Amino acid sequence: AAVGQIWTELSRVRSQAGDVGGMAEALEERARSMRSTNADDWLKAAQAWSLSATPARGVESAMRAVDLAPDSYEARKTATIVLANAGIIDRAIGHGRNAWAIRPGDPDLALLLGRLHARRGEMRDARSILTEGLRSNPSDPRLRDALRRLEQDR
Repeated sequence: AAVGQIWTELSRVRSQAGDVGGMAEALEERARSMRSTNADDWLKAAQAWSLSATPARGVESAMRAVDLAPDSYEARKTATIVLANAGIIDRAIGHGRNAWAIRPGDPDLALLLGRLHARRGEMRDARSILTEGLRSNPSDPRLRDALRRLEQDR
């Protein structure tokens, strides 16, 4: 417990200093040193990594969070973001689709999945997810714009 407290304090200090990567590393080391079986511990580390200059370093934490909480929307969405940032597009889409099944209609997830499908040339899938997102969020200009750009690229 004492080691965990040290890592917690270090993550707080690094966060206050604006060192997001250092905070992510401290959060990950905290979870690792405690042999944490709490998905939230790993999720916090993965989310911090996703905001850092080296987001691909969050893959291990994101996967541990998903392993511990496979039905967690936040774990799946964070895994999608981290894997996409690491360039692991197939797995990112897989986790994104799982997150979408848990909480369909999330506009941020619709945008991310739309971009990932478009990057792979899967325009029908990109259009479908953006349309579903827009149906759930008709006033979201980001979804309308993304769909319009996709239609212009046809």
